[in-house]
Amino acid sequence: MVKLECQNCLTPLEFQLQVDVRYFIVNDADVEIPEGEDSLVCEGEMIRPVDIIEDELILGLPMVSRHSDGDCPESHIHINENSPVEGATHKPFAALAELKDKFKRS
Repeated sequence: MVKLECQNCLTPLEFQLQVDVRYFIVNDADVEIPEGEDSLVCEGEMIRPVDIIEDELILGLPMVSRHSDGDCPESHIHINENSPVEGATHKPFAALAELKDKFKRS
């Protein structure tokens, strides 16, 4: 189990991380390996097994950690009752549109 933080509700989330690390480590790219198997070519410097395992674990993590639908605790959902009305939208380019119309009339 890996403890992550849910990106929806920002509460802890336990994720079952499981990866299958199985490589044929060879020193030449021309070595034949069984079909359907992965190989890792190591020419020159030695490869540390911990680096391979670390990479696989990182790749096994979800891109965005979040609870399943409906599993986020509702006690952490914040609703701002003083928020502006939905119709009041900020329009940052409204002033530019006015300037454009002004120059068209000139």
